[in-house]
Amino acid sequence: MKKKTQPEYIPPIKLEPEGYLDEKGNPKSLKQLSEGITTLDETFEENNYQIRKAWKTYSPTNIGQDEIGRMAYVPETSMRKSESPIKRKIGRPYWILALNKARDQRPKTEDKEKENDAPCHCKLCKNILEKNMTITKIGNYSITPNGFPYFDYALLGIDGSTPFRAQTDIPRPEEIDTWGKICAIFNLAAFFNPPHAGASIYEHQHVQLFDPKVFKLDGKITPLPLFNKEFTEEIPVRKDSSDVFYVRGYPIPTLMFLGYNAPDKVYNAAHLARELNFAFNIEVLIADDQEKFYFQLRNPANETSICMKRKCGGLEMMGVALLGDIEEKSGEKNITTDGTKVSTKMSYNTMRKNLINASYPREFLDYIAKRF
Repeated sequence: MKKKTQPEYIPPIKLEPEGYLDEKGNPKSLKQLSEGITTLDETFEENNYQIRKAWKTYSPTNIGQDEIGRMAYVPETSMRKSESPIKRKIGRPYWILALNKARDQRPKTEDKEKENDAPCHCKLCKNILEKNMTITKIGNYSITPNGFPYFDYALLGIDGSTPFRAQTDIPRPEEIDTWGKICAIFNLAAFFNPPHAGASIYEHQHVQLFDPKVFKLDGKITPLPLFNKEFTEEIPVRKDSSDVFYVRGYPIPTLMFLGYNAPDKVYNAAHLARELNFAFNIEVLIADDQEKFYFQLRNPANETSICMKRKCGGLEMMGVALLGDIEEKSGEKNITTDGTKVSTKMSYNTMRKNLINASYPREFLDYIAKRF
């Protein structure tokens, strides 16, 4: 019997700001890359390849002599569709269920700092930034692996302001604009979880980044339900509107913003939602050769996550349920959720009901939409 050989150690890759390192380790900027490739799409695909390649080098299995941190585990994700019992002419609407069997390797209790430990700003600083896990920087954001990846190529964009911006702060237009830039450069998607709108570390602003191409079912890349044009339609809020749309055909009332001033409008929507004491989610997608910004209101008092029986995450609001074996505190008891059982039993209608409960009826979104 052959002995298993240790995978070859690859030093964790650091990419140059606004670009990446070539095969010889030399910096190559996005501008230089564009000069040698015929289309911008190919440029972004190359950057996407490089960020994925870098992400892998932060795997806990890539063991070597360095002082750089690693992700807590390698995700072991299986995916399936949960389809609607009602068939339309073009097929059945669906949700995506993503079961991560490695998720039970997350810490089950809060990390307690030792008395001699230096005070730390937050877990993002302690476990990622201070462990030199930054792959590259775009604008004011450090692009890092997600310490607890829900599937392959899960990343974070962590604010680098002085002082740090908090997750409780309403994101500024220039920050939202940078999220779009990050997504465009690396061909990624993003979502932002402020308070009461998905799990977050409130002390430090960050945005979740992911590669939508990881959702592959039946051998084909499967669009996230919110972004699936077969079942959704973008309807202008007003007849003369060309930059603010309703997303019709999706169970959760959603606005979509386009154009150079979209970040300003998303900021204004978020500011108005906060004034009305509404929680919200912001999502970003690169589609049709442009940045699309999505906005949804959240109803935290009425929602139930299908995974943890508590709160829905940002990806769930896009139609993706993240499942795993989760242990969490409920009073003095520890409650364990069996991700496999949930994945097996979850129906389309149950998830649809949960997501509708997690949002407000359309008339609440109308109140905000009329301001544009």
